[in-house]
Amino acid sequence: MTVSTLVYDFLVAVTVIGLVGELLFLNWMLLSERVRLTTELANLFRLVVLGLIVLAVAGLLGINVNINIILSGAL
Repeated sequence: MTVSTLVYDFLVAVTVIGLVGELLFLNWMLLSERVRLTTELANLFRLVVLGLIVLAVAGLLGINVNINIILSGAL
């Protein structure tokens, strides 16, 4: 591996870990009801958070995930 590849992989890993941490924090705020939302909006938010965490973990593990296929299936 070249140095640029290592730096790129490090930055991607830090970004993914930060995204997962932020989403877990937002989910914790929602589950602890620090943010008041309607039930439908809360359920939608939980599904979005779960989907983004799965994508972030898959990206961190190096699994190729085609986001277009996932989004078209979700819509």
